[in-house]
Amino acid sequence: MTKEKLPFRAFFSNQVFYFMEVISFSLMRNFQKEITLEHKFKVMRPENFRRIFIDIAGKIITHAGQKILKLKSSVFEKLKLGALFDRIRELNYAIAYF
Repeated sequence: MTKEKLPFRAFFSNQVFYFMEVISFSLMRNFQKEITLEHKFKVMRPENFRRIFIDIAGKIITHAGQKILKLKSSVFEKLKLGALFDRIRELNYAIAYF
């Protein structure tokens, strides 16, 4: 049996860290099941999902008081982010008028 090491010495800090891991995992799973369109993203392991969707090189710029994330068009097309953003807008609209 192996021991799992927690990052902090203090119990409270480890407790907060653990709760944050549980919350982030739940959010990721919900994103996978409810928002992503392709089946390959829905069954993907968390490490792979994170590498594809979170570890994206981009540039954050400010224009007219808004923050904008600039991505290469190849990344935008490969991940079908346009369809993904449309799906998020649909779900937000459905929740707002539920």
